[in-house]
Amino acid sequence: MFIENIYNVEGCTLSLSCLDAVTGHTMDFDAVISGDKVAKEKVGAFLAQRGITHFIIVDNVVFDKKRVDFGSEQVDNTLFMTQSNGKVYRWGKVGVSFIRIGESNLVTCILSNQDAKPYNRREAYRISVDQYGTVLWSGEETPEKCMVLNVSHTGVGILMQETKVDLGIGYPAEIAWAETSVSEATKQQVSNVYRVNAELVRVQPRIGGSFVVGFRIKDEPAALQDLIQKVQTSRGIVKEAEVSTSHKGVDRKENWETARELAGID
Repeated sequence: MFIENIYNVEGCTLSLSCLDAVTGHTMDFDAVISGDKVAKEKVGAFLAQRGITHFIIVDNVVFDKKRVDFGSEQVDNTLFMTQSNGKVYRWGKVGVSFIRIGESNLVTCILSNQDAKPYNRREAYRISVDQYGTVLWSGEETPEKCMVLNVSHTGVGILMQETKVDLGIGYPAEIAWAETSVSEATKQQVSNVYRVNAELVRVQPRIGGSFVVGFRIKDEPAALQDLIQKVQTSRGIVKEAEVSTSHKGVDRKENWETARELAGID
């Protein structure tokens, strides 16, 4: 699908994700496709002279009543389009330019040098945790309180107030939380403590001064792997792991492959 064909797609929504490549701070903005056909023709002719054919004109993208500054070389802008049937398309890095049409009309253009591709944001199956926990940043002695929102084989998301969220992409931390469950064998409550070493990758501001902070897990602890496998199995998302006859251990199927099969993706 070419980016210019968005103009012919009814009922689609656009979101522009702006990620600071240094701090990991990100903001998502809704964008509305412009209905100005004259502007589209003029901009198309202008960009064609510069070898650019993939573009969209959107109504001005603003945040907090201020125009967004997309000019920083440290900012990675990514455009997502969601069709009315729920299918999501993604363009990689896109440019945002303000092009003047006539003497006073300034339009906002999203530019790309590649085609759109189907996109699934979740590369690994994610389960909800929703438990209070702590985050201990590398070099600190005292952990900070947080809410652990969700985990997967490759990442963990937490909610916290602004304290150390400006440390930047790649900064290491330990996230810990506990869950209480009933043992099937003893029928008594048992508390399981999970500790995950991870690196910061994304900081998403929320209304009220809190932040959703995303981390990438490099080495998944066995306890976390077992937890996710158990949840998946209980919900019928994956079958019980079978013991291999060729070697000791358990064969597990990568979750993104399972997700592809469930979605019917070739």
